[in-house]
Amino acid sequence: MDVQVLKDSIIVVYHDIDFGTQTNLMGCVQQKTAADVKKCTYRKEFVATDKGSVPAFFEDIIAHFSTYPTKPHLSINVHLHYDCLDYSLWEPYDLAFARALAKTIEKYNAHSWVWVESEVPQFLNKIQRLDSAIWLFYISDVTDKAIDISTNNGFKGIVASHHKTSKNDIEKARNASLYISLYNANIRKDIKLAINKLPDFIQTDNIILTKQYLRE
Repeated sequence: MDVQVLKDSIIVVYHDIDFGTQTNLMGCVQQKTAADVKKCTYRKEFVATDKGSVPAFFEDIIAHFSTYPTKPHLSINVHLHYDCLDYSLWEPYDLAFARALAKTIEKYNAHSWVWVESEVPQFLNKIQRLDSAIWLFYISDVTDKAIDISTNNGFKGIVASHHKTSKNDIEKARNASLYISLYNANIRKDIKLAINKLPDFIQTDNIILTKQYLRE
């Protein structure tokens, strides 16, 4: 899930900088509150039931799945957008975001099935200082530098595009005791290629087809 934090420190599941790209609410995500989001709706259909629905809140999703006897694995992709913020607010914004993530994961005892990923190691460090039990993943190509950053900071692994990751890259990361999660595996060809590289995790929009290939 792609997540951002609102002005009132509530985390919303949304990718773009501006709500206006997909909903009838105009303006930067960081400048809106949960009350604003509850009154907006999607303008486009992602799936048949999405049009007219409200953007989801992170805590609501975690609370929902916390009731499941078998938990899903949820990878939370942190989107840090500073475009609508004065520079003096960047650090408070990061801290509010990190605290809200850590608080929610702790509240629902979700350490074993929810982890956080980001392109910014410094942000992951903020979460780590709040709760060292949370699994943290660095979004990067699988390079020697990325492996060093991940191991030196105590991250659990690296999230990388399967297009840019080889089986040898994965073996090198695994030798450094890191997990590898691959994304951009959504169509038949890419799903098969990703599986054959033997990563620890695959992030896909096509869950049904991926499960089918894994059974085969």
